[in-house]
Amino acid sequence: MDRDQHVVQDAGEHYAVFLMQLEAERLGRAIETSSNRLEEAFLEYLKDGGVSHSSFEGGKYKQYKDNADLQLPHFVERLTLRFPRHRFGFHNVEKEYRNLGMKADFLITSSELESPIAVSLKNYLGPSGILRPQVAAGTFLSFTLSFLFERVGVGTYRRPDSGSESFRGSDIDGRDHAMAAIGKEDLIPLIHDLDQLQAAMREEFLGPECEMYDKDRVASAARRIGEDCVELHRRCP
Repeated sequence: MDRDQHVVQDAGEHYAVFLMQLEAERLGRAIETSSNRLEEAFLEYLKDGGVSHSSFEGGKYKQYKDNADLQLPHFVERLTLRFPRHRFGFHNVEKEYRNLGMKADFLITSSELESPIAVSLKNYLGPSGILRPQVAAGTFLSFTLSFLFERVGVGTYRRPDSGSESFRGSDIDGRDHAMAAIGKEDLIPLIHDLDQLQAAMREEFLGPECEMYDKDRVASAARRIGEDCVELHRRCP
């Protein structure tokens, strides 16, 4: 994915929330009038990314907008028909939730519900995109550390012994100290093995010898990783 596509795709999330809010207002079923503010946030995101509004609407990656225009007004209309007593609001939370390690792009608030509904937005280009949806992303370390500590940001975790102090997963000394504080010293050598495994994968796939994607090379690495992880699991106390 090139930079412009990435900007347009992310801007499309802002556009989607604006579009849903606008439709709720058009139907007279919005909790508040906030579509103007959401539109400004969308346009500001495009500007900061160096992509023009005309390119978003009619450029190479205009299908992101076309998909939203085709589906989202109907989505909001179906919500209003299904819940005739509710008024709705739509809020972009992608950045906030990403920093918290949570998987949602926008919230739906309702006048009849105490808590908002978190929704993950998927918008793909081409007929094959929907067949390979992205459902999660992370590293060996982030996946493992999330079982042991509360995540408070991207790659950042809270130390339970300090109340508020956090540490980076990549900070080996800080991480080891935090693991010892929760009585998991016996896992430290295994986490160090994950460090080495991750470093080896980065060297193999981010180095100059792997300039182009190689399906066979990736498959071979996946088999090796699987075998290494089975061994790590066997050694777990």
